[in-house]
Amino acid sequence: MSYTSTNTFSESTVLERVFDIIKWLGYKDYSINPEIPNQIGNFMWSGDKDFQSFVSVELQVYQENEIITVDTRTRMGRSYWDLELQNKTIKTLYDFFGGSFVTDEGENALFPKDEEEPSRMEAGLYFHKWKHNNDVIKLKLINANFKSSNSMQPTGIDFIDEFNPDIILNNLQIPFLVGVWEEYLKSTFVVLVKCSSETDREKIFRKLLNKVKVQPDNVESFSQNSESVEWLLTEFIPFQRPQSIVENFKIINERIDINGIFMKPTHGQTQSLFERIDNVVIIRNNIVHHGRTYSIITDDVVAKFIDDFNEAIDRIYRCLCDFYSLDYRQDEYYFNSREDSK
Repeated sequence: MSYTSTNTFSESTVLERVFDIIKWLGYKDYSINPEIPNQIGNFMWSGDKDFQSFVSVELQVYQENEIITVDTRTRMGRSYWDLELQNKTIKTLYDFFGGSFVTDEGENALFPKDEEEPSRMEAGLYFHKWKHNNDVIKLKLINANFKSSNSMQPTGIDFIDEFNPDIILNNLQIPFLVGVWEEYLKSTFVVLVKCSSETDREKIFRKLLNKVKVQPDNVESFSQNSESVEWLLTEFIPFQRPQSIVENFKIINERIDINGIFMKPTHGQTQSLFERIDNVVIIRNNIVHHGRTYSIITDDVVAKFIDDFNEAIDRIYRCLCDFYSLDYRQDEYYFNSREDSK
């Protein structure tokens, strides 16, 4: 589902001025698609690094018979600021150049606000959970497009199953699964650091610097890197295994109980999430560092791993929302991989 608009201008409108206003609004210029008739401009706004944009605002410029039109589009899952920028774009173009505009709401009608402006922390925590779950959907697409009903079934014999293409593909999914897990945790950690008070940030930085033991070469790389200090320091601490994750979040606040949510029982499971996640990270390390192929990693096992990581991330997100008194938002793109794989 998407939300679209079209501004239409008179023949006297100067194209260069239209492009000037679009760039002034913060859009970046991209190459046009020559296969799209009459398209003369292709732009996109993706916010900044403070978690503003979730899906970006797309903008295309067309010209036919001297008439210039500008289309905007956002997708389901757009953020408060995506909607704000889309409305601002429509109104600014109308105010500068006149003409008319139409949206999904009707002629000369802007999109209504569907939420109050969230805090940076609330937006950041939700965005990175939402992004993780969208990243995991890529694994579902791989399975849908590269596996068929004619696939070889596991035999239960290791030296045969290790050469089963489906088993090999399943093994290759594990490093990606752990990678997006680690990226979610790092991103969430950075959100919490950036949104802390100045006094708390000073304490956090001091703890981080003691933990990462920055060397002279690292300092030089910091000065040459455009990333924020929070991101640069986070790159030096591990975020894959549960024990490291528990310790890292206590750097921000000793009362954040990540260990408690890892150890919380799961219905129908004999192992805790702590143990299950830790086992998958060990498997990942053996695949990446030793080239090992696990014949036990069938489609059902991958689906179980995905659901374990999704459950862990949902628990972490809910824990942080409760701790900081933020609204919990259910991810509209979340899926249960075991149900979807049937």
